[in-house]
Amino acid sequence: MRPVPEFLHHKLEEQYGSSLAVKIEAGFRVERACTLRVNTLKAARGEVRQALDEAGVLTETVAWYADALAVRSLDEKRARAWLEAHAGDAAEGQADEQRIPQRLGVLDVLRTHPLYQDGAIYLQNLSAMIPALVMAPRAGQAVLDMCAAPGGKTCQIAALSGGGALITACEKNAARAERLRYNLEKQGAGRANVMVCDARQLDPLFIFDAVLLDAPCSGSGTVLLADERQARKQRFAPDLLARTARTQRALLARALEAVPAGGVVTYSTCSVLADENEDVVQAALDRALLSGVSDDESASNRSRNAGGRGRRGRGKKGGRGRKDTARAARFGALDDGWDTEGAAPGPAAQASRGSAGARRSPACELIPLDPERFTGVPLLPTRVPGTLCVCPTDRYEGFFVAQLKKL
Repeated sequence: MRPVPEFLHHKLEEQYGSSLAVKIEAGFRVERACTLRVNTLKAARGEVRQALDEAGVLTETVAWYADALAVRSLDEKRARAWLEAHAGDAAEGQADEQRIPQRLGVLDVLRTHPLYQDGAIYLQNLSAMIPALVMAPRAGQAVLDMCAAPGGKTCQIAALSGGGALITACEKNAARAERLRYNLEKQGAGRANVMVCDARQLDPLFIFDAVLLDAPCSGSGTVLLADERQARKQRFAPDLLARTARTQRALLARALEAVPAGGVVTYSTCSVLADENEDVVQAALDRALLSGVSDDESASNRSRNAGGRGRRGRGKKGGRGRKDTARAARFGALDDGWDTEGAAPGPAAQASRGSAGARRSPACELIPLDPERFTGVPLLPTRVPGTLCVCPTDRYEGFFVAQLKKL
């Protein structure tokens, strides 16, 4: 098993102290349990539990969310019998022993099950279900999911609103956007409008009642040291953390611009580091977020994005209005990956910023989250009261959630 990356270890000790750092790092070393969400657009929890039980997957409910299930154990004998009975569903010409692994795991059953194939269940960590619950989308609301791929939270928003929310889902990476579309269709949320664009570049014409910003981050809450492949891919260094924090601040500033006065932004990351969490939220409360980038950075980004790598959506100057699905066609795919220095502002935004090239984010206030609502969730202390940070354990990933209302 790999050790905790040195930089991450020092950051945890600096922020939480030695004893809590030890607890967090213990959560990095365990094998995480399989959890899933029942897609109520396609099935009810009772029928899902019964069907999984028949397949040998024994589940238990989660106190704070009726649609969440945690896998308690696998009855391997029952599961093997169920897989053998459904062997005809596998590709022809394969021997039974090739289709059914000798060492049978929960995922071998779940990914074969019709519930999974039809989109009636979605494999998702419990922590990742919290932001959409905090958002509490309603039918008829215009909702923006700013960094939507692969679509778990977008699909959850659709289910929580009974399929009635008017969802726009942004994803700047074209390949990930295709995966997003696939998951939305599979989960019965295909009416959502997918925009292949950098959410920081959304035309100011677009206004939403509520925004979910599950921001790209270091992933410090998702570390699994026992998973060699995953642990090898994760890198923690001061320069990377600084760049992700700049991206998060720019995204949150744009999110606050995308709602009217009284509109709500739910901010989340799968990180346990204050640089990406409380510090970003506090900057928004202090109006210390900059919407856009400096003139020099803008020129640099425009030059870097030239040459046929993508086209930018050009919005009208001035007026704002509700989202219009037809306008999505104006937004082309931008560069793959997140430009952590910030996207070049569009013409309307540049006009309002003047020579400085950047402006302060709108005024907002924190909507305090009640930890009692999430009974049993292991929480860490936060620097900003009213925000939640989940401690990684054998069932939960490390996760941060905060909610802001624009004034």
